[in-house]
Formats: sequence, structure tokens, C-alpha cells
Amino acid sequence: MRVTAIIVNYNSAPDIFECLDSLRASDHPVELVVVDNASSDGSVDQLAALDDVRLVRSARNVGFGGGVNLGVRTVDPDGAVLLVNPDATLAPDAVSHLVATLEAHPLAAAVGPLVANPDGTVQPSKRIFPSWTQAAMHSTIGVFWPGNPGTRAYVCADAPEDRPSPVGWLSASVLLIRADAFRDVGMFDERFFFYVEDLDLCRRFADAGKELWFEPRAEAVHAWGGSTRKPTKQLWQHHTNLFRYVRKHTHGWRSAKLPIVALGLSARFALLFARMKLLRRRLPAHSGHARKG
Repeated sequence: MRVTAIIVNYNSAPDIFECLDSLRASDHPVELVVVDNASSDGSVDQLAALDDVRLVRSARNVGFGGGVNLGVRTVDPDGAVLLVNPDATLAPDAVSHLVATLEAHPLAAAVGPLVANPDGTVQPSKRIFPSWTQAAMHSTIGVFWPGNPGTRAYVCADAPEDRPSPVGWLSASVLLIRADAFRDVGMFDERFFFYVEDLDLCRRFADAGKELWFEPRAEAVHAWGGSTRKPTKQLWQHHTNLFRYVRKHTHGWRSAKLPIVALGLSARFALLFARMKLLRRRLPAHSGHARKG
């Protein structure tokens, strides 16, 4: 299967070069495409000098989904598109495992790997489409009790990690997608700009009768925040896009619940904002300048 990696760059030096090195080391051939969202850190000039990278320049920052769409429209890839955040790296055999799982399941639109933090802890990159009760538990008590039943169900905490398994949706931090399936559902909804675009995409895959698979034998490391420099703004954008998603995919009598959803998301934002401020106050004065995100 032909694999075209699309990496959206926005002031992502030096992370993006480590990302590219990991893809060059893949045991499955990967074509490298970088979409630059009008970076100002000098990384675009360095990328332009790389012979094995096809650089697509955007005149402005069109967000993650818009950048991926621009890359797909420009390159028009066959086979599969491998989305990789610039602050992520893949194990040498990761792409081979992802391709094998995608080929083994004809209804699969996408396959995601096991994604770890740099310290080895596992990120919640796989999820279900939660019930209203599970969503409420995750959004409220999940802030303080991440092991609650609603959150554990939502993040597929008990999914097997020794073999592939079907899941509801997958993070786009590292994700292998059939190119034709991606185009068939209209690619990313660019109104989301950044955050929740992957949830929306996977929802449309599910509505089209497609499957999503988690492949834990494929491993990636994601720094989770290499392009995030304004955490409060990003937190607000995440919650705004969550409401946009719910409003987009809620129809009929269920629309009456939208004011409750808005209230719940506002409360969750306030809780997370307060926790973020509290944690920052507890950090040593010098530590905040070195961390990512």
C-alpha cells in the first residue's frame, strides 16, 4: 500500500525534523509531504532545502484540518494518508503494522497506533462515542477522578493492547486513513480549525458504515503540545469545538439538550482552567519556561 505522510507545520522547529527522521527510518516506504501554515520560526526555509520532502505552502494559518485538506488536494494521494503531528515520532515498524491492519479489514477507514507520552505513559488516543451519561461523567467528575467508570469506558481503558481492536474514534495525532474514504466523507471540516476535527471526521466515517481500528503493536510517541503556546486559548477553543461538534451531530428532539451541554462544557472549562492555574502556581518559577505547551 502506498503511504503518503502529511505533516502540518506551524512554527514546529525543531520537533518536525525529529518527526521526519522517524518516518525516514520506517520499514515501510513513506512519501513525505509537509504543509506549512505560514510559519515564522524559519522552519519553512529549512524544510524547503530537504530533497525528500514535498513542501506545500499556505499563505495563512488554515488550522490543522485545513492544512491536511490542502495537502491532500495538492498531492492527491493514492493508497493511504498518514497524518502525523510534527511533535510525534513513530517506531520503525509502526507504519507496517498500521498498513497490515488496514489491509486486513476492508471496511476500516482508519487505523491508529498506541500513542505514548515521552515518559512512557499512554495517551488516550482511542475512544468510543459516549452515551450522554458517560459524557457527563467524563466532563465533570473526570476532571478530578479520571478513573471513573464513564471516563474509563470513553477512553477504552480496557481495550486489549496486544492485538488490534475496533474502536469508536481515534486521535489524529498519528493516524493512517484510506485516501478514498477520506475524500468520500468530505475530508476535515475546516470550521473546527484546531481540536475535535478528528472526532467529527470519525463520526462521519461511522455514519458512512466504516470501521475504526486501534493497532497497539504500532507505537508512536507524541509530545502533546509542541505547537501549543497559548494554553488558555487552546482550552477555550477545545471546548468551543466540542459544542460545535455536538450541535452539528445532534438532531430532532435531542436538540433540546443543547443548552444543558453548553452549561456542562462551560462548567468543565472553568474547572480545568482553575486546575491549570493551581498547577502552575505549584511549579517552581523557572520550570514553566522549559516545558512544551
